[in-house]
Amino acid sequence: MSGIGLVNKEMLKAYLPKPGEGKVLVCGPPPMVEAISGKREQKSQGPLAGLLKDLGYSEKDVYKF
Repeated sequence: MSGIGLVNKEMLKAYLPKPGEGKVLVCGPPPMVEAISGKREQKSQGPLAGLLKDLGYSEKDVYKF
């Protein structure tokens, strides 16, 4: 896997710790953050959604910048 292109579930599985085994920090343009982890609210993290939720991560596993 080259790690080039749109982020997809296979990339996340290959490069991230398994759910519950570490923190995942998400940063990038708002459409990318929303697709990967759900929209970040102005004064809070917002609910977890997107690819990370589909892969079994919880809100305590993910931090959105």
